[in-house]
Amino acid sequence: MINFRKKLNLFLLIIIFFYSCGFEPIYNLKDSNFIINKIETNEENVSKLIKNNIKNYISTNKNKKKFDIKINLVKNRIIKSKNTKGETLVFSLSIDGNILVYENNIEIKNKKINKFFDYQNDSNKFNLSEYEKNIENNLISKITNEFIIELIKISND
Repeated sequence: MINFRKKLNLFLLIIIFFYSCGFEPIYNLKDSNFIINKIETNEENVSKLIKNNIKNYISTNKNKKKFDIKINLVKNRIIKSKNTKGETLVFSLSIDGNILVYENNIEIKNKKINKFFDYQNDSNKFNLSEYEKNIENNLISKITNEFIIELIKISND
């Protein structure tokens, strides 16, 4: 019975400690002083994924700066090197293009995007496909985070 009480007390102490640690999300929507009015994309999947990532900032709040966004990104898979037999050894996955930011129909920012990642070929095509999806998601997440930081900088000017 004493052992159970010690475990329970330790558990409660840990919960209280983590509850009061002051954690707040970095990209808190209520603290941002901008909203996204409209998002346009090209037909590429990467552009649509970034649009989905920043959808939370779409609002009709009238007291914040309103931005219109145009996302024009393209994903490319490039062969970087081959062996003497002509088999691919290294691929590169890149996401290129630009993201335009408009305020009152005036372009205020043209963010050029050029992110890439080199990786080894895998004989198991399923594993290679899953790895490529993981790389793509990581690149998209990085682009989204950098873009949100850029919007925060623009809105604070």
